[in-house]
Amino acid sequence: MNMKLSSSQDENLARLMKHPRFHELNRITDLTVKEETQNREDFLEKLTLMELNSVVSALA
Repeated sequence: MNMKLSSSQDENLARLMKHPRFHELNRITDLTVKEETQNREDFLEKLTLMELNSVVSALA
């Protein structure tokens, strides 16, 4: 992904990254994304197991 920032966007980003809480908020965001991804994976796994169970039940 190749994005060009305008000079004002670049300045705003630099100021944001210097903010004392930036890294803390970034870490919280990363953890939230990982948790959401894990929740989706767990849901898909359960859904797959339910589908397999319904197929097995239909064959029985």
